[in-house]
Amino acid sequence: MDKRMELNFIKTDGKSARITVPNANEELQPEDVESVMNAVISANVFAPGGADLLVADSARIVTTSTVDYDFAG
Repeated sequence: MDKRMELNFIKTDGKSARITVPNANEELQPEDVESVMNAVISANVFAPGGADLLVADSARIVTTSTVDYDFAG
């Protein structure tokens, strides 16, 4: 089972941007996640599509599972 955290931001151009972090820790508290997102914004190291990150919009943990079917015989 794969768990990843998706951090969603609003950029200065009004569009959204997402940073995906693998191996998410589900025990993180919302205020901790928001604090990290605000630190990312303050560091100003990402400018997807040429627009800076402006506001932390939301975050979520996404869990996926994979079922493989092996047909090699």
